[in-house]
Amino acid sequence: MFYNIDFKSITGKAYCALYSLESAGLPIDPVSCRILDEGLIVISYQRYAEISGVATEELMCGDELKDGFSVLRARGKCIILYDDSAYAPRKRFTVSHEIGHYILEHSSHGDKEEIEANFFASQFLAPTALFNEIRNRGHFVSYERIIGLMELSREAQDKKLAYLEKYGNDISHSTIYDDYVHEKFKSYLDTHFPVKKDSLRWIWNENGRKV
Repeated sequence: MFYNIDFKSITGKAYCALYSLESAGLPIDPVSCRILDEGLIVISYQRYAEISGVATEELMCGDELKDGFSVLRARGKCIILYDDSAYAPRKRFTVSHEIGHYILEHSSHGDKEEIEANFFASQFLAPTALFNEIRNRGHFVSYERIIGLMELSREAQDKKLAYLEKYGNDISHSTIYDDYVHEKFKSYLDTHFPVKKDSLRWIWNENGRKV
């Protein structure tokens, strides 16, 4: 079934969410590094069970939510619960997926909403703008190497690589929020991927100084 999805808008919202992280580095971890949003609470099933006295198994509805997360809304808050014992890349992706539901203001979790939340998570954990900036700085390393720094699951890696190979150099997929990613990760990029002389970024910086 075909869904009319505004992927560019979702990318922009993922980048804005990235910009609100307390700090930035790779891999991106929304579990340990919270998004500065007063309406959003991210907490493990295990910790919530300690606080509430409700058994972890009950919160997970048996095994139904074992591999996923539940989003509860109470007192104007969005509470994302996750399994702290889960495989780390899976845990980061699922939390990002649920953050996507919250940011995109989904009121249901149908197929369209799941596609949108998955795309949000992909752009949040492995922002295309970051791949492009590394290359603009003169580091023509493979997409696979950069993806490796982001520590995605195998499935998420394969999907991101397929996306980059198709759209990575397509300027129509850039957004006005790409600079948010460049700015947020500037310290990390300067350390690991410094600007090389005569690269696109070097030329842009030099021209900026002359203005």
